[in-house]
Amino acid sequence: MTALLLAAAGPSTARADDARTRQIVAALDPLRRALTVCTVDRIAQSRDSGQTAEARADRALADCGDKATDLRAKATDLLGPEAAARLMDRLDAETRAALVESARLLGSDAVRSGGAAGWPRVLTDRDGPSPAPGERQP
Repeated sequence: MTALLLAAAGPSTARADDARTRQIVAALDPLRRALTVCTVDRIAQSRDSGQTAEARADRALADCGDKATDLRAKATDLLGPEAAARLMDRLDAETRAALVESARLLGSDAVRSGGAAGWPRVLTDRDGPSPAPGERQP
């Protein structure tokens, strides 16, 4: 999230002090997690729908639009409309791509037969805060 934030904010904000960046990331992270959990749940629920991975990802994003709206509003409050728009455009594209890949993996024969772990682990608030930049996720 920090890398996305710095890239979206632009060169002048990219030099912002680390404390402010951490505060912004901490404020946005719970909303990003809520969006991630919602979309992953929708992808799992649509596993046997017969839809393409792309259609399932688009449906998950549409179903979780309220979570994306909350994240966009908070990002706009913290970053301003232009930087928030850049952040959300990039996050939307990356989220959709990850959902399409997850839907494909979840529907693969290897996963159905138990031969692959084709589902990413999603951290929730119960797991504690997201790792700091450069740290590995458990």
